[in-house]
Amino acid sequence: MGRGKSRRKTLPQNHVPSSAALAVPMTEGSTGRVGVQAEPNMDQTEERLFKIASTDIEKIERLAQEFPLLIREARGLLKDLRAEVKKAQQCVPMIIQRRITAEVNKQMEALDEETKLAMNAAVKKVGREFDKLEAIYLGTDAQSRHEGQTPLRDVLERAVDQAERLKAYQKELTDGEN
Repeated sequence: MGRGKSRRKTLPQNHVPSSAALAVPMTEGSTGRVGVQAEPNMDQTEERLFKIASTDIEKIERLAQEFPLLIREARGLLKDLRAEVKKAQQCVPMIIQRRITAEVNKQMEALDEETKLAMNAAVKKVGREFDKLEAIYLGTDAQSRHEGQTPLRDVLERAVDQAERLKAYQKELTDGEN
């Protein structure tokens, strides 16, 4: 307690003494409890009530002895629970990260598929446009055939021939002046 000094414990006013403190020497008709002695002239009802009360007191005393063990057990469970909560708190970010990663991968795969489809559609469209230009150039498109127009190829070949003849003529003129 204190360095060589003994302190006297004072009990609070509402302190209930243990069962050992309540024990009294057994006498005939006595139950061994202070203030709970059987009267020799009790009738049967009072005697039954007395027995019920004494068994209830014994049960309460047994339960009171079990409380420290139950409290110790509850504290151990609380400690285990706190450890599990701590583990869960550490695991939650990892679980969330895994789920986010899985969802991002899933969305990226969907985007990849959509992009491939869009690219294929764009390539096909460009191909169709080049096919149209080819048909116009060759004069095989529906409009050119319908109107009876000269194919663009023929027009371009004539233009190229004329350009080459013009160059040759200009060259002759410039060569002739020299």
